[in-house]
Amino acid sequence: HRRRSFEGLSRRYLRLLGDPFKGLVPDPEQAVADVAEVALYIKYNSIQRPVYYEKIIEKLITARVNKNKVSLFSAWGPPYRRRRTNIRDSDIEVRTLREIGETAEIFEENRIQIMVVLMPADSYGIDINGLEEISVTDYFNYLTERAQTEIGKGRACIVPWSSIKTKNRGRYQELKETIESNFFNWIRYGQYANAVRTAQFFGKGTAEETAKQYCVERLVEGIIIDEIYRPIKISLAEKGNDILDGPLSRVYIIQNRRPWMVGEI
Repeated sequence: HRRRSFEGLSRRYLRLLGDPFKGLVPDPEQAVADVAEVALYIKYNSIQRPVYYEKIIEKLITARVNKNKVSLFSAWGPPYRRRRTNIRDSDIEVRTLREIGETAEIFEENRIQIMVVLMPADSYGIDINGLEEISVTDYFNYLTERAQTEIGKGRACIVPWSSIKTKNRGRYQELKETIESNFFNWIRYGQYANAVRTAQFFGKGTAEETAKQYCVERLVEGIIIDEIYRPIKISLAEKGNDILDGPLSRVYIIQNRRPWMVGEI
């Protein structure tokens, strides 16, 4: 079990976090301890250092004081190395979902309300990487069922990227055009070069075209998701692969990463 007890260590956060709670909650010391427990859980279970850690602490404080839900966001790609679309009990997807569920439990046990926003990256697979729509749709239907079981119906909110784009069409188009017109002012050349290498194995067009489309889409996604949910991203990929997340604060605590790249070809 991945839980850890931080009794004693959480006291160190009293000086740092005490002021925001004064006069706002009946027991400010308990509120501080709750936030500290979650913050320390993230810190000591991190595989890689969190990004925008201070923002994460601020979000935890706000959620605990105002009793609002904080969104835990994860993007999830379609399977690229497996032909079948169903999800078996032994598959990595189940282990990944259980880890997300365990993380949600830690937040709730410390009186921080959460909503898990799981985003199927459907249009990446179909529009950018050329996967069959029916296969992508079938896979995410299975994933939705599993997520409700492993994370919980009351916790999990599954919203595909294609739906988010449609609902925010104007903002999406505005950001897309802005980034495309000044591509290398927004995207580092190294990020683009990495995307080109990956796109040699996927994509409908040339590797360069696919890589540029992917980089723009990822950065637009990060900005829009942050504007809508103000989430803490529970990253399912290595930090190097998340460099296009833009303003999203994110943590790297999931052991079973990138489930969409695991499996038989």
